[in-house]
Amino acid sequence: MNGFIKLHRQLPEWEWYTDIKVKSLFLHCLLMANFKDKKWQGITIKRGQFATSIGKLAIETGISEKSVRTALEKLEKTGETARSSTSKFTIITVCKYDSYQESEQEEKDTEGQTNGKPTANERQTNGKRRANEGQQLKNDKKDKKEKNDKKKDIVDSDESTPPDIKFFLEVARYFKKVTGKNIKIPNTNSKIMRSDKYKRITARMVEDATVEDCKKVIDLKYHQWKDDNKMKQYIAIPTLFAKSNFEKYLDEAENTDTPQQVTDYVFPYELPKFTDESKRFDYFLLRFNEYKNKIDRQEWNEYRKKALYGKEAENVCKELETKYPNLSKIQVQWQHTT
Repeated sequence: MNGFIKLHRQLPEWEWYTDIKVKSLFLHCLLMANFKDKKWQGITIKRGQFATSIGKLAIETGISEKSVRTALEKLEKTGETARSSTSKFTIITVCKYDSYQESEQEEKDTEGQTNGKPTANERQTNGKRRANEGQQLKNDKKDKKEKNDKKKDIVDSDESTPPDIKFFLEVARYFKKVTGKNIKIPNTNSKIMRSDKYKRITARMVEDATVEDCKKVIDLKYHQWKDDNKMKQYIAIPTLFAKSNFEKYLDEAENTDTPQQVTDYVFPYELPKFTDESKRFDYFLLRFNEYKNKIDRQEWNEYRKKALYGKEAENVCKELETKYPNLSKIQVQWQHTT
């Protein structure tokens, strides 16, 4: 999410300004609302609106679900926001969004004109616009070329994929899945082969390491270091796959009983039927929020960033339920399925 929002100096005079939870939620709504109309899952989310859920708002703001509902009711009562809900999601509307956030065109129109002649600011703006249009044309050509290149070079999983690329993808994706780290995996063969991650991982393949060997090293060091504030920074491809380190770690892994893997954890309760991956993510985000008062608050906050911003809510739930089995007994009220 890029850009910024505007806040008026009269905000401290607003009737809800001293209500911390209401103010926090309203500012969050301003930040999340679309600046222009956007298509999402077959519908148009208009300027000043955004799609969310009570559980998601609770996670994003750090406010309990009950307090989120109360704050929304207050904002709706005074006409600040409106809400429409479906079985899948909730649309929040900031009612006076245009009063809070002028569009780019409105900002230009209010800069002032003299007898119909462009002002100095407008002349400068027009010059910048023409320069931007020229740059945009260049970018469009570049994007078109890159798209054509991707058609020729896109990463695939079929038999035509080179063995070294397959090796790299399987190891890199496993590392991402186990650690929850949001590492970037290039999307074309040529980009992959230029990446440092590819060179480090396939260097071990050249030395006869197998995919399973790589997984053993990842599993071992992740479980040894994930709770160590000093060492967890070293759960990284450059560290694990350095020649001297990898050989030592693999030897250690082959002589160590690794704990049950998070990736092998099977939820002991029945999961809802999800219509798509976003609903699955929302469910586990809601479930993770239920753990807030069941484990150490500091530990929960450490996992929050991984669950929410790293989009790893499901893996976080697996990890916590493996660590604290009683969490799996918590009942979650899920009402967003069809």
